[in-house]
Amino acid sequence: MGVHPGRAGDDAQADERWRRLETFHLGCGWYRDGPAGPVDYYNAWGFQYGLFWLSRINPSFEGALLEDRLLSFARPYLYLITPQGFPAMGRSLDYRMAAPAPVAAASLVDPAALPPGTARRAQDVIWRYFVRHDCLRHGVPCQGYWSKDLRLINNYSGPASSLWSLRGLIIALSASPDHAFWQSPEQLLPVELADFEEDIPAPGWRLQGCRNSGEVKLFIKANASNPDYPVQPYPRWRAMLSKTVI
Repeated sequence: MGVHPGRAGDDAQADERWRRLETFHLGCGWYRDGPAGPVDYYNAWGFQYGLFWLSRINPSFEGALLEDRLLSFARPYLYLITPQGFPAMGRSLDYRMAAPAPVAAASLVDPAALPPGTARRAQDVIWRYFVRHDCLRHGVPCQGYWSKDLRLINNYSGPASSLWSLRGLIIALSASPDHAFWQSPEQLLPVELADFEEDIPAPGWRLQGCRNSGEVKLFIKANASNPDYPVQPYPRWRAMLSKTVI
């Protein structure tokens, strides 16, 4: 399929990896954490971010399929975003600030399906939310929920982990200054327009939005009987509570 660094045999390796990735796909652009795993919470800034660039770098590598999945993912996903931040997915601002990435990507792929003014609004409200809460140090995002908080760093975190937060901006800045993403008037988010109930079937999610409060509630219907997420105290949360001084 032609996506490789150019070494002999890489075509076959790329094909094999693509076939494996396809076993993760739940539908509508949502992927599991492995072929038999639960919903992967990196769908937005991991899977869709990387697959967007794959479709741009080599459109002949399933480009139409990847763009279709991106649009199928991004349109209902937009309902998660509120002026008060982002209600789900992402331990720290490294990921939550990257939450608008698939929305920005979808607006570049098909402005009629996801208006650029709405995509820019999604980018703007999330970044403003975290910047207001002191997320930057020397112009670089911290590793924490709002500001620097080492309790939220995992053993795989590194000095540049906070730069994941730039993924939405990277996609946005790939558009020229005269692009509709930058020139279109901002448009309100779904929760700013009306109350709603929105189902996202692939992960088994239901969203409820309240216009008056600006709040979006996420109900993970699949978790009611999901053995991957038993209802029990969470050790990391207990550790955080034990170290919190009030």
